[in-house]
Amino acid sequence: MVILKNQEYHDIKMQIYKNILISNKFMKNCFVIIILVLFSTSLFSQNDKLTKIADLENRIFLNFQKMDSEENDSISLALSEINIKLFEEIFTYDESWEYPYTQLKNRVSVLNSDDKLVKIITWNIVFQNASFQYFGFVLHKKDKKSINFEYFILNDKSDEIKNPKIENLNPENWFGALYYEIITMESGKNKYYTLLGWDGNNKLTTKKIIEVVTFNRKGEPKFGSSFPINGGFEQRVIFEYRKGVDMVLRYNKRKKMIIFDFLAPSDPKYEGIYQYYVPTSSWDGLFFENGKWNYQQEVDVRNKK
Repeated sequence: MVILKNQEYHDIKMQIYKNILISNKFMKNCFVIIILVLFSTSLFSQNDKLTKIADLENRIFLNFQKMDSEENDSISLALSEINIKLFEEIFTYDESWEYPYTQLKNRVSVLNSDDKLVKIITWNIVFQNASFQYFGFVLHKKDKKSINFEYFILNDKSDEIKNPKIENLNPENWFGALYYEIITMESGKNKYYTLLGWDGNNKLTTKKIIEVVTFNRKGEPKFGSSFPINGGFEQRVIFEYRKGVDMVLRYNKRKKMIIFDFLAPSDPKYEGIYQYYVPTSSWDGLFFENGKWNYQQEVDVRNKK
């Protein structure tokens, strides 16, 4: 048996201790390097995905530019269908949910709900006879923590819907519009996403629409909600008025109401002929209560200090 002197024992002990420190430091450095590599890989991967999304957005933008100079309605329709496919490709990336679509801001309406669970994308094309067709998507997350979302293609069937004011609709059977505002409301456990939209309609009249979207337990969207108006109930509110005039339809946060111009014919003899309907000097409104928008006449929209 070898007997170590105190000094020898101390020297060996210190060397072992130094080796352990060196080993621990090496392991810590390796761990830091691994984390940095993983983070860099993730960052490069995300940047690569955003680059691909931007490329797809640019292709959509170029198709819209082609539509501007296109006189053949069939080609415009084909280009818009291509854009639908390009958007679908964009939606395969989770990063697309937060993507700003800056290049398309003047061509496509992109609305986000206040709760960050719903995104509405819409656009239109104008045919040679001055009629319109609308396209778009509803995107939906079931909860805020999820990075995954579902999307639903909107199929404009406006010309085939016989009674649009009273019918419950869905993405496959949609009353097309270009949406410009989304209002998020809650009643109990239910959420209501109210859309304000514009429809160029035809050579004689323009339309504005109030549409409510809700989601069933499967996360599927439904278009329509009971509006108690004029002693009856409507699933959506549709205003029609003379081409070329401007009608106010907006959500007033101060009053917590949807405010709109009261429309009337320029002469009583034109009652029911909407190309003669124009805004008057009064405003009506809708206020949300118990899961429904309720009608109120003659709303004072002046700012009172």
